[in-house]
Amino acid sequence: MRVASLTIVVALMLASMSTSLGAKGGEDDAIVAIVALMRETWERPDAPLSVTPVVVDGDYAIADWTQGDQGGRALLAYREDGWRVVLCAGEGLKDVAVLHEAGLSVEQATRLVAALNEAERAIEPERLQLIASFQGLVSMDETPRESSQGGAHLHGHSGSDHE
Repeated sequence: MRVASLTIVVALMLASMSTSLGAKGGEDDAIVAIVALMRETWERPDAPLSVTPVVVDGDYAIADWTQGDQGGRALLAYREDGWRVVLCAGEGLKDVAVLHEAGLSVEQATRLVAALNEAERAIEPERLQLIASFQGLVSMDETPRESSQGGAHLHGHSGSDHE
């Protein structure tokens, strides 16, 4: 009887985790979904992807990542079909103005940057330097948000040759 109960509990947990990839859920669910998305997208057998820390504020998140001798930050947005990477950058994603231009309110951008700064205090300096080394802003968003001035936010804007 105990084995059957344990099997059911494990099955329910796995079902809950798999549905969290498409459903927003709470902050912990969002972090699990974001890490899974990034690993599914960029991890390779010869190049594991480390995604931590991840900070979430509503429909937006910033995830620090390293892979081999590269690193950076990803801005993610929750859309109808789940979490999507909007921008990749280094220090640029710690700039409230950049986040605001990407569609966040100034208040939300400020909270996200503060949460990221706090979370990054636990990162070893060498890894933090690698994360900060990403050059430019690379738009990953296929459907840019329209600004109040009618222009598209950061779509196609990059400070690097990564496009």
